[in-house]
Amino acid sequence: MTELVIKKPNDLHVHLRQGDEMEGYALRSAEHFEHMLVMPNIKPPVASAKALAEYRRKIQDILKRHKSDCKLLMSFKLIPGMGSDTVRECLRAGAVCAKYYPAGSTTNADDGPRHPSEIAEELSELEQAGFVLSVHAEAPDSPEFSKERDFLSVIEYILTRYPNLRIVVEHLSSADAVQAILDWPERVGASITAHHLAYTVEDLVSDGLDSSLYCKPVLKTQKDREALIAAAISGNAKFFFGSDSAPHPAAKKLCLPVPAGTYTAPVRLSLLAEVFEEAKALNRLEFFASTAGALWYNLPASPQAIKLVKEPWRVPETLDGTIPCAHGKFINWQAQ
Repeated sequence: MTELVIKKPNDLHVHLRQGDEMEGYALRSAEHFEHMLVMPNIKPPVASAKALAEYRRKIQDILKRHKSDCKLLMSFKLIPGMGSDTVRECLRAGAVCAKYYPAGSTTNADDGPRHPSEIAEELSELEQAGFVLSVHAEAPDSPEFSKERDFLSVIEYILTRYPNLRIVVEHLSSADAVQAILDWPERVGASITAHHLAYTVEDLVSDGLDSSLYCKPVLKTQKDREALIAAAISGNAKFFFGSDSAPHPAAKKLCLPVPAGTYTAPVRLSLLAEVFEEAKALNRLEFFASTAGALWYNLPASPQAIKLVKEPWRVPETLDGTIPCAHGKFINWQAQ
């Protein structure tokens, strides 16, 4: 197969940052996609209806100015003490989910809860409203390769205490997490990134540290990668695409300490096509990237299609002021 036509996909986990760099990130992230779900961990955070409306307006202004038809989905950040009224106001302002960042787990997460009990009122309101809890599932104090596995017990705690709450475990990175999603009830789903499907920790460190691949959760073993691929190609609607494209200026990725985040927006569809082709499952890419997530978030299917063409291209060393994932390498597929 040298061409593949699919409905326009949805990126259900993307970081657009803020300031002057946001324009390039937003346009690149919107390209070829029907919807993109924007994460709220900027400074100050998107943690109120006013902040959500302002952040959405800035992004929409960029998209409108460049005639992009990608539709925005917004999230807000759960912070201890924000209260149920604020949760309600954020949902009324158009948020589709609330994001739980454990304190200290990733970029700009210092103000997050140390335990779900610190946001009990907010989780209860979210459950009653029937909306989604989006979770960065890492235990901050655990060893790097155990962070995701060790946080599964925290999700079990939430599942037990909020029996009707719908949960998305973001950016799965381990075989343990895949099995947990399969074992948990239907109200638990998960996003999987292109870079966790395409790479392992060996790609991160084997030829010298490639800081463009340093992300949280960290890339793991080939066994973990195989479990993620099996989930992505399975046709199980619990698993869907979210890129977790997380850009940082090139200068920051080339100095210490290296910030976590890999900029996959320019290559996410190319990487997905390569992975699905290698797994002899190109016919299932549309379900993973375009359908399963739309079902989870109750989004309309795109009336438009995109074409993926098997035509090798070399990823530039820099794009939009940052170092993209797969920089300097050839990828066999590209979106048109």
